[in-house]
Amino acid sequence: MSQHTAAGLHVERRDDVLRLTLARADRRNAFDGPLLDAFVDALRALEPDVRAVLLAGEGEAFCAGADLGWFAGADEDRAVRREEALRVSRAFAALDAVPVPVVARVHGAAVGGGVGLAVLADVAVAAEDATFQLAEVRVGLVPAMVAPYVARRIGPARMRHWALTAERIGAARAADWALVDAVVSPVRLDEEVERRLEALRAGEPGALRTLKAFLRAAEGRAPADVADEAVRAISGRLADPEARRRIRGFLERSRRG
Repeated sequence: MSQHTAAGLHVERRDDVLRLTLARADRRNAFDGPLLDAFVDALRALEPDVRAVLLAGEGEAFCAGADLGWFAGADEDRAVRREEALRVSRAFAALDAVPVPVVARVHGAAVGGGVGLAVLADVAVAAEDATFQLAEVRVGLVPAMVAPYVARRIGPARMRHWALTAERIGAARAADWALVDAVVSPVRLDEEVERRLEALRAGEPGALRTLKAFLRAAEGRAPADVADEAVRAISGRLADPEARRRIRGFLERSRRG
């Protein structure tokens, strides 16, 4: 096991899971530029044998989005503000591009960019007391960087209404919207997160990486338009030594009954 904390991000490698924990509890884990840079660095340095990534937050909240003291700042220069917005955009893009499954452990509040982190996970597990809000319009901003990811998860019409009203919703409604995948009592949150991680780790690593890459390429396209990618994906797996070993094992167990 290896771990370190830098710029408000706790990075821990435990077995084959990379655990990234936002560690600015006094700011409800609102992110700033240094934290985002550390986040991107951790994702881009993902080791080949990592099989899953876990996102979590310390303290009472998952993530309150961008720290407005940093994001809005005292400097009104548009070029400066644009550069900070780019740091947020790069962090979301880096998370979206992670080649292995990502699990989000959501408790307390997920606001603005915190919602973005949750929806970018492949599996989001929320405590029953978790809340979600795209609150940007309340402070004169717009959720432009998270909106495409939220729309991909819950649909554009629902995202549009939610972003315009800035309504705070609970975990049960978030599950109804498919914003999160599971809702459990706070005392069972860690247990459920670990159960989901174990289920993902049971998959063959190469298959999981291939599947994520294929789904990313297929997104928004008609089945006929991704037929070539589908054939390449499955033929590549059929020729992979580890996949063939697992297939042989499955066939042998089936013959034994």
